Amino acid sequence: MAQHPEIRITKASGKEYLSHTVSTVSAAFDTDPVFHYFLNNSPSATEEHALRTHLMTLIFSAASSSSGIFYEASISTQPAPTGPESLAPCTEGVEPEPRFHCAAIVMPPGKATDAPGLLGWLKIVRMGLFSLVYRIGLARFYRVLFEYPALFERPKHTALAPSETYYYVLILGTDNSYRSRGLCSKLMIELQKEGQKEMKPVWLEATTATSRELYQKLGWEDVVTSETEEGGGLVLGRGKSDEEGNDKRGVEAKGVTIWPMVWWPDGYEKGRNKKSI
Repeated sequence: MAQHPEIRITKASGKEYLSHTVSTVSAAFDTDPVFHYFLNNSPSATEEHALRTHLMTLIFSAASSSSGIFYEASISTQPAPTGPESLAPCTEGVEPEPRFHCAAIVMPPGKATDAPGLLGWLKIVRMGLFSLVYRIGLARFYRVLFEYPALFERPKHTALAPSETYYYVLILGTDNSYRSRGLCSKLMIELQKEGQKEMKPVWLEATTATSRELYQKLGWEDVVTSETEEGGGLVLGRGKSDEEGNDKRGVEAKGVTIWPMVWWPDGYEKGRNKKSI
């Protein structure tokens, strides 16, 4: 009897998974409006892909240096291996290689990508930080380093209690050929298990309506503040880009909508009971 494909999930450090994660996620974000907003001065789609890959390499390296957890999910007809880094059952002796059909980076509670340490920063510089800034310009680099993070300061203050720590889904992407096959859902459910075990909320930012809908089905809630747009979400780049992240001015420059979202473990109280401000 033919064996049904199963989803296998593994996790490792960035040292082991960095390059494969960059490859999967950069391709998956070809049409992502936020990264297009970051890089919309690129002369061609090919150049933008190269710049996005370079930018992600630097960001993911910072995550690796800051104890980020690298996940991958793969569809396989073979049983998966056992062991502390495998999250699925297996048959003894069979150890299929990770295929990175879906990949994610998660920052553990209390960790952030903006604090990779001296050695981490030196590594990022060696990987071409200054050449990237030169190619995209200071204005676009400002969008990445300051404008995007600042957008979520108020939502975090609204939803989370002071000094409350949480898991943060830095990024998640699925190979276009493997979408709608349950990979993202399976990976996020595994993360929810970690959050429930540690009694920690899980924060993320959905950059498309489709991803927001998926996360809502899995139990994530929109974070609402006084700045939330009608219909939900916050706006990045208002007055500078359209909804797809293209460089625009005037009435077309509505900006890119992003939805800050949080998942709460069962029985969790802290920030969950805070009132919106």
